[in-house]
Amino acid sequence: MERDRIGYLDLSENNLSGKIPIGTQLQSFGPSSYGGNPLLCGLPLLRTCDEEEKGPGQTVLVNQDDKDGLISQGFYISLGLGFAVGFWGVFGTLLFNRLVVREGRNHQAKDA
Repeated sequence: MERDRIGYLDLSENNLSGKIPIGTQLQSFGPSSYGGNPLLCGLPLLRTCDEEEKGPGQTVLVNQDDKDGLISQGFYISLGLGFAVGFWGVFGTLLFNRLVVREGRNHQAKDA
């Protein structure tokens, strides 16, 4: 059985902004589906849109804060530190192993 209608939708507390599109299923849900989005306007909400917010085909926009995004300054710092630790972990082990083997050969040559 195919469904062409959404039965339940909860967009509350998502920092949405702008006008809710007219003529879509989004208007068939009650105001409680949009709670916690103070920048949303239009039906079914009681908040009317300002003239500059009205426009043909305007969609609901998501306000994405940098601190909520996956890629942030902390991500790049972690990426750099992870690369440095991984690189020196492998390279340092190989270098240390080479020095130990060389030192062992020198020590064996002196004993012989």
